[in-house]
Amino acid sequence: MIRYFWFIVLVVFISLSLGTVYAQETGIGFPVLSSVFQQPRSEDGDIIYFRNKDVLRGKVLNAKFRINTPYGNITVPTSKLAGVSFEGAQANTESIVSVNFNRFTGIISDRVIRFKIDSLGVEIPLRKEKIRFILLKKTPGENSFADPKNKTNLFIMTNGDLLTGKPAISQLKIKTDYGDIPVSFSEIKTIDMQGGDNVVAVIQKKNGDIMRGALVTEEVTVHLDQGAKIEAIYKDKFSKIFVDDGYKQVAAQFGIRQPVRGESGGALFPLVSSDILTINLPGNVEMKFRKIPAGKFTMGSPENEKERESDEGSLHMVTITSPFYLGMYEVTQEQWKVVMGNNPSKFKNCGDDCPVESVNWNDVQE
Repeated sequence: MIRYFWFIVLVVFISLSLGTVYAQETGIGFPVLSSVFQQPRSEDGDIIYFRNKDVLRGKVLNAKFRINTPYGNITVPTSKLAGVSFEGAQANTESIVSVNFNRFTGIISDRVIRFKIDSLGVEIPLRKEKIRFILLKKTPGENSFADPKNKTNLFIMTNGDLLTGKPAISQLKIKTDYGDIPVSFSEIKTIDMQGGDNVVAVIQKKNGDIMRGALVTEEVTVHLDQGAKIEAIYKDKFSKIFVDDGYKQVAAQFGIRQPVRGESGGALFPLVSSDILTINLPGNVEMKFRKIPAGKFTMGSPENEKERESDEGSLHMVTITSPFYLGMYEVTQEQWKVVMGNNPSKFKNCGDDCPVESVNWNDVQE
């Protein structure tokens, strides 16, 4: 049970860390997306990373990028993008990241990238197949349209994508055990889509009420904050919706393996390619993670194991369908303090590098 508890602590801290490492607070307003694909964005120009490991600096001349996602086609102006990745081309998981932490995954329909090289001053056409990813220049006020004072929604999609914007409709209709009931978005706090083939919507209202049932409303058009519109998204493409809390939630959710409950088994956004990932928490406190690859392993313990507890799981095969990052060491007291602002540990005298203890399940969730 102790090993299981520490696994929960570490996995939760992966989520806490990956959700914040890419943001740089500006002091006021929405945070700046200072790095993406584990590389820092530059204020001097755009950067292209090639598959042959070459790197070129200059300016992307494409005015916009278009991507076909599982839930619709999207066109985003290049001026509102932080990065474009072609690394998932074989699996149809190429991706676009906007400056307001939105991400769209699918097939980028732009086959040629027009690029002006700084050092040579010449323009060259580049096939996307030769490119790993592009980092777009960081500019002052690039995300000024994402004003936290303006309420917006966060739509988490079943493939793990993140969209902030407003629905074109003002209410949803849900089929409950006691009838078909319309629910206004102004009443809703969150919507969770749960289940597999038969998706059930669980609506938590702002007054604390909870409703569950099948969505009678089958399609929702979403107006994205950066100006694009996605027409008639089918209901089973949504995993979770945060209403009026989109800007806070999107920065927190960015880079995390999403809690998918809809049609897919989840998606880990390819932000990092190395086996070891180092996260800088506030105060330059480091936290190291190791990549756990997809595959199979035997979980549990044999019945003849010494001091085996009665509730230990028996030996069984487990399949990891997608890679993820796991903390290499126990969460230390210092790491807990810089994230949570307190140290609940009983054994404080052994130093900041000692594992944090005396934390309960609720502490970990927070």
